[in-house]
Amino acid sequence: MLTNAYVVDITNFKVVKGQKFSLITDLTEPKEFFSNKDAVLSIDDNGMTAEVEATDLGKSMIIILEPGGLTMLKTITIEVVDAIVLPATNLGVSADPAIPKS
Repeated sequence: MLTNAYVVDITNFKVVKGQKFSLITDLTEPKEFFSNKDAVLSIDDNGMTAEVEATDLGKSMIIILEPGGLTMLKTITIEVVDAIVLPATNLGVSADPAIPKS
């Protein structure tokens, strides 16, 4: 889980419902961001970046296309979830010291 990060490439991630985030490209010319206007993500883009809000649970795909929509440059799959459950770092188990057998 990243709080402050600069990510170079991503194709798949999960985000909690209600979160807002930006997709920033290193493109030199505007492209088209396509998501089929589904209910999972709200997207406002200017061809170079996209401001995104996770509005409903489910999976959504954002496709970055060349102008005109004939050439697909990138596909990003985003799953919106209720919560991100991190793996346990401590199982909460303790034991008595080992006793050697005689």
